[in-house]
Amino acid sequence: MTMISEALAKIDVKAGYIRRPWKRCLALLENNEIDAVFPSIYLKEREALGQYPFDSNASSETGADAAPDFDRRLLRVSYMLFARSDTVLMWDGTAFNNVEMSIGAPLGYVVVKRLKEDFGLEANTVHSPEKGLSLVAEGHLAAYIIERNIGRELLARSGLVNEIVELKPAFAEYDWYMMISHKFYSENREFSEEIWSEIATYRRQSIEDLFENTPE
Repeated sequence: MTMISEALAKIDVKAGYIRRPWKRCLALLENNEIDAVFPSIYLKEREALGQYPFDSNASSETGADAAPDFDRRLLRVSYMLFARSDTVLMWDGTAFNNVEMSIGAPLGYVVVKRLKEDFGLEANTVHSPEKGLSLVAEGHLAAYIIERNIGRELLARSGLVNEIVELKPAFAEYDWYMMISHKFYSENREFSEEIWSEIATYRRQSIEDLFENTPE
């Protein structure tokens, strides 16, 4: 939220924030009950829910469908498998071995879709990330998938740093974007574009090196 707040402050905007489960956030955006949501990974089907910062120039030059403007992302992030230090689960970047229990992930996350479509695995989406990591430590989940820095912060907060490890390589890498509601965008098109551009400027000047290049 600091990144968004600082970027918006550059254009004299102060935002209010609410926290909700991810699927609820997307529903609120689709119904235009909120103006924006973040962080969102791009999926074609999510275009119906809200507006991404598209790179219209790239699509007009190639004739392809519009794609999100990479330069106006929030961050490039890695989603890691967090498992017990004595885990038998194996991950080599292309396949799993010794999957003896469910793998957890937050409900509605893109990694849940990838687990099912690419590996035929149904993720356990019942628990929050905090609870999911706790269940991993207790031996009730094989692993939990969450963004790397969020996972590390949760482990430090819960005192599980010495009990849980990150399986490498990353399970997935994605770009995070801020989505704006269709209603807000249609009524404030130029302003919306300015917001995304200011986010890009702030990222480049203030946090890119610190966050995106976090040591492995």
